[in-house]
Order: sequence, then structure tokens, then C-alpha cells
Amino acid sequence: MKGSVKSAYTIFDSAEKSIIIPVYQRNYDWTRKQCERLFDDLENAIRENRPKHFFGAVVGDPETSFKWIVIDGQQRLTTLSLLMLALSRSIDSRTIATSDPELASRIQRSYLKMSHSSDEVKFKLKPVKNDNLAYYRLFGDEKHFIEDSNLTSNYRYFLDRLAKTNLTGEEVWNAIERLELMILDLESHDDPQRIFESLNSTGLALSEADKIRNLVLMGLDHQTQERLYENYWNATEINVGYRTDWFIRWYLTIRLSRTPNQNAVYDEFKGVLARAVEPVEIILRDLHDYSAVFREIDTPDTGNVKLDRILDRFNLIRGDVLLPLVLPLYREFKEGQLSVDEFARIIRVLETHTFRRTISSVNANALNKIYATMYNEIRKLRRDGDGTWDVLVHLLRRRDDTSGRIPDDNEFGEAFASRNMYRMNKNMHRYMFDVLENGDSNDTKDIVTALENQIVSIEHVMPQTLTAQWRDELGGRSEEIHRSWVNRIGNLTVTGYNSSYSNLPFIQKRDRENGFRETPYRLNRDIRDRNRWDEEAMQERTRALLDAALSYWELPATDYEPKKNPPLTEPLGEETQFTGRVVTAFEYGGVKVPVWSWSELMPKVIQMLLDEHRSEIVNYAQTIGGLIVLIQGAQDLPRGIVKIDEALAVNIANDTFAKTRELRRLMGYLELDTDDLVFTLRREKADIEEQGREVQQNSPLHRLLVFEDMVEEVASQNVTPADTESLRQQFVEIFTPLRPSDPVAALAGKDLQSLKTAEGVADATTEQVLAAMALTMDTPVIYAPHALHDSMVAGEFSLWLGRLEELAAR
Repeated sequence: MKGSVKSAYTIFDSAEKSIIIPVYQRNYDWTRKQCERLFDDLENAIRENRPKHFFGAVVGDPETSFKWIVIDGQQRLTTLSLLMLALSRSIDSRTIATSDPELASRIQRSYLKMSHSSDEVKFKLKPVKNDNLAYYRLFGDEKHFIEDSNLTSNYRYFLDRLAKTNLTGEEVWNAIERLELMILDLESHDDPQRIFESLNSTGLALSEADKIRNLVLMGLDHQTQERLYENYWNATEINVGYRTDWFIRWYLTIRLSRTPNQNAVYDEFKGVLARAVEPVEIILRDLHDYSAVFREIDTPDTGNVKLDRILDRFNLIRGDVLLPLVLPLYREFKEGQLSVDEFARIIRVLETHTFRRTISSVNANALNKIYATMYNEIRKLRRDGDGTWDVLVHLLRRRDDTSGRIPDDNEFGEAFASRNMYRMNKNMHRYMFDVLENGDSNDTKDIVTALENQIVSIEHVMPQTLTAQWRDELGGRSEEIHRSWVNRIGNLTVTGYNSSYSNLPFIQKRDRENGFRETPYRLNRDIRDRNRWDEEAMQERTRALLDAALSYWELPATDYEPKKNPPLTEPLGEETQFTGRVVTAFEYGGVKVPVWSWSELMPKVIQMLLDEHRSEIVNYAQTIGGLIVLIQGAQDLPRGIVKIDEALAVNIANDTFAKTRELRRLMGYLELDTDDLVFTLRREKADIEEQGREVQQNSPLHRLLVFEDMVEEVASQNVTPADTESLRQQFVEIFTPLRPSDPVAALAGKDLQSLKTAEGVADATTEQVLAAMALTMDTPVIYAPHALHDSMVAGEFSLWLGRLEELAAR
């Protein structure tokens, strides 16, 4: 970059040069506060007779002799334009005194408008699209001003200050001439994006979406920027109601199979771009396609009336965590891969999972991890002829014993009958009573809108405050019955006359005008036929409502079984017990690491945390201790103490419960989310003691054998080379030191093809198996561009690792 300090107005003084705010920049967002400070500074500069006043820096890319693209400083330049326009208008209207009759026209002609021979008026400053019209309207009739724009508001502020100032028009213009800017021009070797990031690391914070927009559009020519912005970016923002930060986070979750931290959306998107083989336009198009999918779901407009009704109901309880599954499945539906009936069945399963867990008070944290990976799991397992609904149900039900479970009929039924249903989220109330009233009927009452607009409300049949008459009706245990039943589902319904019912006796509530006898709602039919409302009546109504609930929110079941079940994943969380479970890998921060045991996992997790939190972990070891200890460079460590670095070690001579408890305590100390650490577990419980697995860690092949479960997982799955890329890279890195120097000779007469069968590998030596792996990796790209991937999917590497484990155990 090259630059110099100049009078600020000179940036506008070229007759033919446009100052363009590119579309990737955010809208003008300076407020009265910044304008007030600027005007105060100008008045003080005149009063104190200061020759200059520094106004900051601006950075631009001189794309041509006629275009200066603003990289940084649009807020200053736009504000200065507004002030100059306000000054010229104030002079014209004689709101401010001046002795120079040409000053107003000179300001507009020389600094605000382009000089053209045609009748068309063009302006030197071109703001971003959403500000452009508001800015241009300021040059015309006031009745056409766009009043909700910041530009209009600040322009009016300057008009007001100019009307109140004691300065003359010449003095204000003289003050503007004293403003100085550091004007920096990019040179051909400068990277606009890096400069922008550096300049915007302080000051008024950019949103994650602001930074992403700049990243994808900066560096493109102006015409391409305009096209991509208009066709994709702006359309995406409109589709998601300008919740762009929020939406991109869930879009990234679909791409990454993990949910980025809210403050790291930009960094994650930048990583996606860096790794992508497709051009940026394809990624923007994909983002836009998903935004259109979201809009159709969020404000149901699917083209199918029945499905719109289903989504309207689902949206009442649809958590954000479901979007990484719902959006790609809906896109499959739009592309004809799913029928409307199957998609509707999928939505019902998600309703059931969500509602049963909510009613049963199951912690929702686990769902984030489950649904971040669910679509990828479905895609990998699903083969021709497999129903997506069946695969989804299988993947959910295999979590029956975990924190991600669908509560069974006993757990759900007990909670449904006994929990406080009155103290619930409003949308959950609307959803629940809509289902209980209408179910799957086509003949429906709009409970949701009626509750939302307070046309009806939730009524306690037995009132919240007992009267003498109600005590008599309930009998000697009235207080106990009231305390237990007042907010349970058996005593709750909906009515449009809640306030008029008040604490009336039951018979009056039933028989009065608009009472329960005249109710239009199915929910109240069993109430209107009652002569008493006591514990027995509430019990019977509860059973009837529970039957309806178990029918609508039916526990899904399927006979589907994949060729091979993938391992379970479970976040560390706060409550899950892992004793007796065999861990095969962990994932944190998007990195999946294979391990042989909990004892190997423990130091590897801490080592990963050290990368960003070393000083805090050292302080933890000093002040809290636990299993993490300071060793201060000691070389001879007691048995069971594993060195992490020169200062720290960890005690692994303990059980799984102690290890996971320590990890929870450490992550809590570091204020990290324990759900971000995810374990891959074997489906079956351990049938051997963990210590039995520890013995094999001393095998030279140990570091290779930790891949056994991860390699077995991809065998026979519907995975792409992109799915196995990270696994293959890690495997090759660990394999390289074990690689035979002459793989063909190491086969020792064995045929490579025979080693790809169970019979052929049954008597193979370690050297022969390693040779088979090496020769497969060496397959020329021209013959098999994805030889290692194909061999893993075919199950060959799983077969070979199994043989190596047998040999290592001898």
C-alpha cells in the first residue's frame, strides 16, 4: 500500500472518478453519536483555530482511473458526503448565513455530483445497494426520503445542527477543508482481504456474515461482485429474514457434521472455502439453495396443503438443532428422492423425539451432536431400496440407552400423566393442545391461532384456588388432591371463557352459558358428561389423553438392520456414565482421533486442549490438581503417570469414571462445553477389562491398530472419497514408518488378490499384511484414483487390521 495524509474533501474532487462502496460491505450504520462527535470537532476546530483535524484513514483499490473501490472507511466517506450535502442545502434554504452565493452549487458540483454532458445526474459516491436509493433520494424532494434509513436520519441531524450553529456557511466549509484523512491506495501485490481483516480487528465490530460476505466477494471485479451479491448473497439474506449469521452457522453444520461456535462462524467458513475444490460461486449457490429450502419450511410453502399443515405444527417445537437434518432431507424431497408421505413420516418422528424428551425432562444438549451428524449417517447407511424413515428410526432407536434416547412408553407415560403441564413454553402449549384436539383429523379447530391471539386460554377445571365448595366436592383429601392434580394434564383444557369461569363450582362451569356442555372442542367432551370433578374424574381423563398421546407420538420401530452397524457416538456431557464402554475414538474441534482405550484418550484430549489453554491448564494443575500434575521436567515418572509436556503429566492409573469426571472438571474450569468432546464407542459393552486392552499398547503395531474400528466403520458404507479423506491421511501418516522397503519381496510368494480374502489372510504374516497395504496404496492413480478409499470401503483394510491384531496379541 502507498498513501499520504490529505484533506478529506480531495478524495471527492476528481470530476470523473466514482467512489464505490462494494456490495460485500455492510450497510451504512453510523448513528447520531458519531455524527455528533464529528460536528462538535468541526466547531471546536474553528473556535480554537486549529489548522488541521485528523479524521482517520480510508483504504481503497484504484480499480481504474475512474473507479476507486472503498476497502475500509465507507462510514467516514458517506458521513462526510451527508454533511456536505446538508451544508449545501442549508445554504440554499438560507438556514445558515453565507457571503458566497456560489458556495452551495460549488459543493454539489465539485464534490457530490459527476460532470456529464448528458441530462442524467450521476453521483460521485455509490453506497451499497440497500443504501443507494436512500442516498440518491436525499438530492430530491423531501417527500420521497426513505425515513427508516440511517443516511436520512444522519442527514437530518446535520441539517438540525447547521440550523443551530453560530458558524457561517464559509466557516463550516473551512472546517471541512481542515479535516484530514490518511488515504491509502492498494498496490498490485496487496491482498485486499488480509488488509480488510487487519483494519477491522478493532472498532465497530463486523458481524460474522459481514466478514464472510467480504471474504467471498472481495478480490472479484466489480461486475462479478454485483452479480453474485444480487443473485445469491442478497437473496439468501432475504430468505432467512436477515438472520444471516445464524443461518450460515447451521449451513456449516450440514457441511461439517458439527456445529461451529457462534463466534467462529467466519473462521469455519473461511476453512470451508480453503478446502473446497468448487469455485466460490458454487458454494454461494449452495448456501442460497439451502436458504430457499429454509424459507419454504419456516413459512410453509411446499406446494402441498397437507405438508404445509404438518410443517406449521412442527415449526412450533422445531429446535434449531434439527435443521442440519431437516434441510437436506427437504431438499431431497424437492428433488424427488423422497415422497411427500415419507417426508411427512420423518417429520412425525422428529416431533415424537422432541416432544417425548421435553415432557420427560430429558436434557436437550445431546441433540446438538446427534442431529449434526444424522444426515451424514443416513447417507452413508442408506442403499437402494432402503427407506430413509427406516434408517432414521434405526439410528435413533440404537441410542435407547443413551442421553439421546427417545423416552419409551413407560418413561413418557409417567411424565405425561404427572408433570406440571401448565408451566411450559407457550409454543409447546400450543403444539400439545393442537395435537390433543385435532390429532391427524382433517376436521380441525385452529387451537394454535386461538391461543396465540388469546381468543382461548388454558383453563384449570379444578381451579388454582380452592373454594369451600370445591373442598367439599374433592372430599377429605382436598388439599392433597389439589396440590397433586391442579397443573396436571388431566385437569387442564382450553376455553374462550376462562375469566368468566373463575373459581365456580364444577356444575356451574359445566351448565352455564358457554360452559363445558356447549363446548366446541373435542378436548372438553369427556368433561361435559361428568357430574363430578374429583380425583377419579381426573385420573380417567388422564388415561384417555395418554392413550391419544401414545397413539400420536407413537414410539417408532423398524425392522431395518444395516449390513454393519456404525459405532455409537456420545458427548462427554455432564451425566452419562461410560464405565464398561469401549472407546475407539474421540472428536474435538472438528478433529477425530482414534484411540485404543480411555487411558490413551486421556492424555491426548489434554494435549489437544493445551494448544489453546496451556496457561489455564497449568494454573489448574497448580491450584486444583486432580489427575493432572506438575512434573517440572522430571524424567522418571511413577507407573501410571503419563507425560504430556515438559511441565505436565496425567495420572491414568484409575478407572473410566475417574477419567471422565476429571475431563468434566477440567473443561468446566476452562469454561468449555463438555458436549463438544464426543466419544466413539463400540455398540456392545466391554466383555473384557480395559486393562486387558492396555497390554497391547506396547505392540509396535499399536498406533496402526487404533484405526481398526474407524476403518471397519466405513467398510460397506455408502461413503465418498471426501468422507474418508481425513481417515486416509491419518492412516498413511502412521503407516509410513511400518512400510516394508520392498513390498513385493515382503509378500514372500503370497498373491495380493488372495490376501484380500478371509481364507488367504488367515495364515499371513505381519510382513505380508503390511506389504498388501503398501501395494494397495501404491496403485497408480491412472488405474485407480482412489485405491486406498476403495479398498477400505471393500473391507480389505478392515480384514488386514483384524489379522494384525491377532498377530500382535500372540
